[in-house]
Amino acid sequence: MKISLIYINYHLDSEVVSSIESFSLIAKSLEHEFTVFVVDNSFAERSNTEVQALTARLLSISKTGFPIRYIPSDSNIGFGAGCNKAARMSNADIFMFVNCDTSFHKTDPNSFLSFIDLFKYDNVSIIGPKVVNEVGLVHSSCFSFDPISILLKPLRHIRKVGATPFTRSLYQYHYLKRRIDRITYEGLSKHTTCRVDWVSGCFMAVRSTFFNSVDGFDQRYFLYFEDIDICRKARQLNHIVLFDSRLTVLHQARHQSARRKGILRSIIFNSAARHHVFSWLSYCWKWKYDFWQKLLLSVTHKDEKSSVFVDYNMNFSEFSYFTFNDTFD
Repeated sequence: MKISLIYINYHLDSEVVSSIESFSLIAKSLEHEFTVFVVDNSFAERSNTEVQALTARLLSISKTGFPIRYIPSDSNIGFGAGCNKAARMSNADIFMFVNCDTSFHKTDPNSFLSFIDLFKYDNVSIIGPKVVNEVGLVHSSCFSFDPISILLKPLRHIRKVGATPFTRSLYQYHYLKRRIDRITYEGLSKHTTCRVDWVSGCFMAVRSTFFNSVDGFDQRYFLYFEDIDICRKARQLNHIVLFDSRLTVLHQARHQSARRKGILRSIIFNSAARHHVFSWLSYCWKWKYDFWQKLLLSVTHKDEKSSVFVDYNMNFSEFSYFTFNDTFD
């Protein structure tokens, strides 16, 4: 199977080189054919010396039999557009979109093979792994489409940049707090494989035929929400998104949109925070019928959720998965 790893670099040279190096170590024991694409969205802002230093480091890894293609971008075109640009240059069966601040030092090669093997099922189009931090704590890396939780998602961001007395008072209401936090799967086992609504874009494997059929990531999202959106497209087309905890990927989780504290300071002085807000608004508008449907269903009957995990002794077509009682188009 041909697999392309796609990185979007924006002034993160050391991180992207370190991530590729860590993957090259496990790739040597795998039979798949790998190619790496590095789209440099910071190319136009660099000196020739910086570009030469980066390409030299990539070339040194490539000489070990691990092909790397460096793609300079004339401007910062954003994450989704950068991924689409690399994908158009690839003939891979699987695209792996990888954040620069990830590492594969904790990744087991056999787990990686099991992860890739899930694509043998035709209706599986997107898979995400278990994501951990440097000390081994598990990050939330799979989430629900619950429209109300997505609508309230900015309040989760506000908690990170510094809540005001008003926003702190909101969390005193149990129902609202439960709705805000419902975007994550409470009680979901981190030691199994199951169907979920969407997986984190910090590491996302996507079947190329599906990715190309939906024209890749929606480029209205400059940064953030492109992972939710493409998984929402998969749901719309009856494709399956899986969370596979057998594969572990380390993520440093920079949380760039929450670096500057204070709501106003964050929005005014942090471009990542502004992109986060604009992408959230774009998603809410694009999938607005989900919200109206959810509101209508919440009035007519109780909204519960349940989960049945993958049993590898059964045929894939017989599996039942995590689902809302509501139905989405």
